[in-house]
Amino acid sequence: MIKPDKTPLNAGLWLLSLLLICLASFPAFAENEYLLGGGDTVNITVYDQPDLSTEARISQDDGAITYPLLGNVTIAGLTPEAAGKKIAGLLKAKGILKFPEVTLSVKDYVSQTIPVMGQVNRPG
Repeated sequence: MIKPDKTPLNAGLWLLSLLLICLASFPAFAENEYLLGGGDTVNITVYDQPDLSTEARISQDDGAITYPLLGNVTIAGLTPEAAGKKIAGLLKAKGILKFPEVTLSVKDYVSQTIPVMGQVNRPG
């Protein structure tokens, strides 16, 4: 009879694969919980409307971006998902699009930094 292999190597591979699965799901969760702030750069994509898709930096002063046809839109303090919904709502309310589908993603995370103490290989 052949017995299953219960070596520490197999247990280690199992734990490593579990860790990789957990880490792979972290960025999607982190972006949904991230609150936008001054200095962040965002990519805004409007489905089937390339003229309304843009990249913008959030103002340090008032937390707003300048968006085509809408002017200044304050999005600081919102999650990327909520900011996308806000822009979609404004596009619909102003009669620019009937059914806007807006996706907002963070390109550069600047507003919320994490201090690192001690020896660092590449400061910045």
